[in-house]
Amino acid sequence: MNEETINTLRADISQHCAMKMAFEQIFGTQAWLDLKECTSIAIWKKYITMLLCAMQLAIEETIQVRDDDWFTEVRKHFEDGLQITKTAKLIDELFSDLSATLMRIVFLQIGNVPNRRRDRRVTLARDNWRLDGIRTVQYIQSNSQLEHLFWTKQQNDIGFDNQMRLRGQYRASRSKLTFSKWCIEQHETVERLRKEYEADRVKNSHEPISPTRQQKVITVTLKPDGTIKLLKTRKHQSDLRKSPAVRRRLKRNRS
Repeated sequence: MNEETINTLRADISQHCAMKMAFEQIFGTQAWLDLKECTSIAIWKKYITMLLCAMQLAIEETIQVRDDDWFTEVRKHFEDGLQITKTAKLIDELFSDLSATLMRIVFLQIGNVPNRRRDRRVTLARDNWRLDGIRTVQYIQSNSQLEHLFWTKQQNDIGFDNQMRLRGQYRASRSKLTFSKWCIEQHETVERLRKEYEADRVKNSHEPISPTRQQKVITVTLKPDGTIKLLKTRKHQSDLRKSPAVRRRLKRNRS
């Protein structure tokens, strides 16, 4: 593959699909619509700039306990990233600059960015990657955060409708326990709802597809390099049925 091919943006949903899906997850449906067949580097620059600004805002608003040196270094990396984003002329330069910026910020979030330019070789020995020499990072959860996490995980396990019915039973009981602890006591009911929800999902995933719809089936597979390959064959219908999110996204693409 020559350099011209690498740096060419195509009106192709499969090109940089993983990146497009990540932007959709963070910025919503409009990001997917703007990027799905985007051939403009200006639009990609817009979203990458938004990403860096959003990350900086998220750090400023979320991380309340921090030292000034750490915060100054974070800001510097974001400023450098925004500056080189403006000067990028090719899509591979843009993604390379973003990757370098995020690489440094990730290590800084862990504790410190290692500087080993003078080292000939660095191995994956654990001692090389303990980065708490300057500061220690801790992730803690309040009771309300734990409840929110429980709520999210349970909804994935038993479905929204079942969870709302369970929530109604909890409120009707007037229990003084938190919802999560009450659910532990009701483990048999919760387990029954989970099994019913799983059975419904399996049943829906094996519903027959009409002949008319079979001709329009487009499936998605992940290639080793992280890009998405689209296949218009009946052979892979089952893969498509297992992924409602992909099915909705491709429906939007066809419209």
